[in-house]
Amino acid sequence: MSDRTLHPSHEELEGFYQGRLGAPESRNIVRHLLGGCDSCKEASTRLWAENLGSRTSLDSRPRADYAAAFDRAADRAVMTAAALEHERRAAPALLEELGRHPPERQELLVRNSATYQTYGLCEFVLRRAFEEGFREPSVAVRWARLGVQLSELVEAGQYGDLIVVDLRGHAWAILGNAHRNASQLTEARKALTFASELLEQGTGDPSEKARLHRFESMLEATERRYPEALTANQRALAIHRRLGDLHLVGRDLSQEAFIRAQLQDEETAIGLWEEALEKLEAGREPRMIQVVRHSLAVSYINTGRLSEADRELTRLRPEYVANGHTVDLLRCDWAMGQLRAAQGRAWEAEEFFTHVRDGFVELEIPVDAALVSLDLAQALFDQGKVGKMRQCLSEAIPILRGLGIHREAIAALTFLKKTADMDQVTGVVIRATARFVEEVRDNPDLVFKAPALASQD
Repeated sequence: MSDRTLHPSHEELEGFYQGRLGAPESRNIVRHLLGGCDSCKEASTRLWAENLGSRTSLDSRPRADYAAAFDRAADRAVMTAAALEHERRAAPALLEELGRHPPERQELLVRNSATYQTYGLCEFVLRRAFEEGFREPSVAVRWARLGVQLSELVEAGQYGDLIVVDLRGHAWAILGNAHRNASQLTEARKALTFASELLEQGTGDPSEKARLHRFESMLEATERRYPEALTANQRALAIHRRLGDLHLVGRDLSQEAFIRAQLQDEETAIGLWEEALEKLEAGREPRMIQVVRHSLAVSYINTGRLSEADRELTRLRPEYVANGHTVDLLRCDWAMGQLRAAQGRAWEAEEFFTHVRDGFVELEIPVDAALVSLDLAQALFDQGKVGKMRQCLSEAIPILRGLGIHREAIAALTFLKKTADMDQVTGVVIRATARFVEEVRDNPDLVFKAPALASQD
């Protein structure tokens, strides 16, 4: 398949149907047709008819005629693509039906009914899992696990062994990303490692490998392994440049921008995000554009460009409300709180942080709940509300412990509360506590040391 485009050219499709392509090129065509591309499906239908002439039954064709015009891969690809198209049409209703049952019942239905054991439904379940990651990470993990279970039940013989291996690799990659969104980083790494092993055994689909590299980059960045995150992202970017997909190039540029921002190189990040916005297609992935705009707003806050940040966040918030993405909306309000704090409006920041903290607790995202609790503590401290800050920490610590946050993070929060109880709390200690909570999330072997925390500035 041409490196210049994701779609095979007319000549490549024609060569495929006439049996003139080699095995690697034929596999690429099969992979693309099974991906559900409408334009290539339409072109394939025409070429199929042209090569068949007036014959309408595959079984009625003389074998010699078939051998001259098609190889087995072409025959199977068209029939499998047709079956897959039927499965995709049926999948939304099946997914809705599954959604009406509790998780245990869903697993039972999938395991015991062939109706659900289709490639098309597995795709939709995995898409649902990916989308839920922006709303409720714990729900995303549940759907991703169901997708993994479905991928193991799909009959390889019906679609082709290697293609089903790709599906299973895709499922484990989605599960790994769902675990990352839910701050379950050990589980995320295990799932992505297994996804990589599966994809090495599959068709070699470059788009699947690029997706995995992107998820790997996001995990490495979450764990603050920034050189590794950049390397993984560069692999994804190289594949998407070779495929000629500018939208996905834009998405990779946005990931690099995120990493640069974490490395405190905010100006480079802003430039990369602006370049990404030029390449991203609004109709193809509108949420991605919102993510980039949100990230730009945060970098504007960090670089003191507060009016630009205010304008961007004010425009974004109604879009998040309309989309119904709970986590996105909470992160937007978190950024609004940070903006108000930077503007010296700590009383407004307090309102935002309180709302966001409660939202993260409800969604069981403990690290973010802890971090926004520390932003809230800072806002209260800035207003001289030390008593209310003590109360905030007293309420937060048992809740976060119940959500399973790392014990060393609890130790740091407890130390902060004790300094507040003794009227010795400072902004330096609050900020140092926040840094430690972030670091221990990514490095569980860290041990809290009160003197070291108190001495930071």
